[in-house]
Amino acid sequence: MNWIKSSYIFTSVIKDFLIIFFIYNNEFNKIINMPANILIILFLIIYWLLFSYILGQYEIDYKELKNKLLSNIVNTLLVLISSNIIYITINLITDEISFNVINFYLFINITSKISIYILIFQSIIDTILQKKFFKKNKWLVISMEKDFAQLIQTNSNFKNNFEFIKLTDYNQKIDCKEIKGLVIDQSINYEYKKLNIFNQIKKSNLEILNILNWYEKYLQISPNNQNSLDLLIDVQSRLDFKSINYRIKRIGDIFFSLLLLITLAPLIVIISLFLFFLEGNPIFYSQVRTGLNSNYIKIIKFRTMVVNAEINGPQWSVKDDKRVTFIGKLLRKFRLDELPQLLNVIKGEMSLIGPRPERPEFDKELREKITNYSFRYSVKPGLSGWAQVNYHYSSNINDAINKLNYDIYYIKHQSIFLDLIILFKTIKIIFFARGWTSKF
Repeated sequence: MNWIKSSYIFTSVIKDFLIIFFIYNNEFNKIINMPANILIILFLIIYWLLFSYILGQYEIDYKELKNKLLSNIVNTLLVLISSNIIYITINLITDEISFNVINFYLFINITSKISIYILIFQSIIDTILQKKFFKKNKWLVISMEKDFAQLIQTNSNFKNNFEFIKLTDYNQKIDCKEIKGLVIDQSINYEYKKLNIFNQIKKSNLEILNILNWYEKYLQISPNNQNSLDLLIDVQSRLDFKSINYRIKRIGDIFFSLLLLITLAPLIVIISLFLFFLEGNPIFYSQVRTGLNSNYIKIIKFRTMVVNAEINGPQWSVKDDKRVTFIGKLLRKFRLDELPQLLNVIKGEMSLIGPRPERPEFDKELREKITNYSFRYSVKPGLSGWAQVNYHYSSNINDAINKLNYDIYYIKHQSIFLDLIILFKTIKIIFFARGWTSKF
């Protein structure tokens, strides 16, 4: 995540926290005729922030930033309505606050005031961001023709508004006020410090990145064809499964998997009954997948396809796959078909976060056709991953390449913080039923 996005999220969250805290703290006593309860206020603040994040309030859309006002209005209204529902719930389960119509009317006034302030200040932040940072979208590029073409194509696929200018005269004078920086193809051997372009950009304190670093910083992918085998081997050698981070990750996997199984047990039973009465047996579907270090594991899922769907052999699953049942489409949209794999997580065969395990039948072809494909098995496969929250289901070789770019990025940059980002993005996808959406 680049510093602009990090600063945007940090500023937006702090802004919301301060607005909500001060208004609640100053006016909560009007509702309940007693000093504000800090715990209740903190609960409501956390709710506001989490729900705002799930709605995408803290995300930057480079092309749609100018049109974000409507989105801000809709998001704040949704949070306003749902927070009032939460307030009613708190009143019903606690004796500390006595609920009545007048109190609820006052609470609506307070939450409306919060919504208006958040909307105003968020619009100001978005306007400043647009004027100060996104006017300079041009990057100068020193690159081979094929890598320059790929850079343009990838940027187009991601629907960003970055512009790229391929340099042919490396000593020409440039207007540094119009550009963000210089992208250099690391495979080309230039004596950079002798180039006039390099010195101009360096004096202007602009960014100088190689293509791989540009991809990782601005698109959060790590293209497999930009990563050398030596680099990936070095990353792999530094993966320490006995480190404190991995132990924390394993403890978290077990704890949250058990928590989800217990919490969602009624939902799992309901899904099983629906499948049994509407689709018949079998309810579950087991499948061999490739796991850590290319070892085979057997995962279990809710059945989403017709019986004998692969009687003619393994096939890629596509968006409008006719083999997928009506119930199966709903389960896939909300990613609920993956719930039984929580058992694989508890057993230690999978993690909650990591690259999705692929089928051995497809693995053989993918390993032969895609450079560095096996690197994704350097870590445990996951229920959700960086590729899953940024890309749709794989349906062909090109999809597999795009998802591998995300998987390599995750493995190179994995951390507890990145896992939390993926977790919240997964919640957002489930909340909006975006199982099939794609940036491409």
